Amino acid sequence: NQRINFTQKSYGVFAKLAVAWKYRKLNLGLTVSLPYLAVFNDGRFNYEELLAGAGSDLDFLAKDGFKDLTAQRKVPLSVALGAGIPWGRNKISANVEWYSRVPNYNRIDIPTLARDEDNGELTELDFELNEELRSIINFGIGIEFYINERLKGYGSFSTDFSAYLDNPNIFDLIDQTEEQINFRQDYYHIGGGVELAFTWANLILGANFAQSSTNFRSPSTLPGAPSFNNEGNEASILNTRWQFIIGIDIPFLDESLNKINPFNSSDNKDQ
Repeated sequence: NQRINFTQKSYGVFAKLAVAWKYRKLNLGLTVSLPYLAVFNDGRFNYEELLAGAGSDLDFLAKDGFKDLTAQRKVPLSVALGAGIPWGRNKISANVEWYSRVPNYNRIDIPTLARDEDNGELTELDFELNEELRSIINFGIGIEFYINERLKGYGSFSTDFSAYLDNPNIFDLIDQTEEQINFRQDYYHIGGGVELAFTWANLILGANFAQSSTNFRSPSTLPGAPSFNNEGNEASILNTRWQFIIGIDIPFLDESLNKINPFNSSDNKDQ
């Protein structure tokens, strides 16, 4: 029986810079997310291994715990550009976001463990929690289309690509080989909905479907879950998700908010 767990705490600062520009009915926006600035990092690691019932010469118990380990967390620089483009009574929205690369680094520095084997020799156990991110681009596009005075329709498509080239996970820790086991799931989102206008409120109904899949090398021993589809030494995971949206927009505050919003003043002119 083997039990491994690790925790990491990190406190720091996320900073964003944003600018918006409106020209007539065209809306543009730019957001820059700066790399994460860590102020405090802390890591913990626990390891337990028990073998019982195999004979007095083979039974053993190993237990190690570490706290206040050297740890670090890195978040890439990202730049996002969005636009809202009118098209008759319809409107097209588009967004593209670029993420920078993060070179390979060790998230938690775990000391080497020594395990006493039944022959009296010590075996060294090394655990690594590395992380490496590739540069990626995600994008999305949506359309708001006019049907009639009381009905609007919406449709959207977006990507959520994973940046991981190397990521720390529990399967790396329990694997009996020196190869890395990495998860990288690229999600695709498709959404749609309608907005019904009534005299007292607007009713919004919608749904969003997301799907991702990944293949990875199966570890030698997987505890518990037989939900993985193993073929040889390969495993695959397929994730699907449905989200349903019901919203009610009651515009009783719109008039009051418009009165105190300087950007909605009729005296303002397009720049």
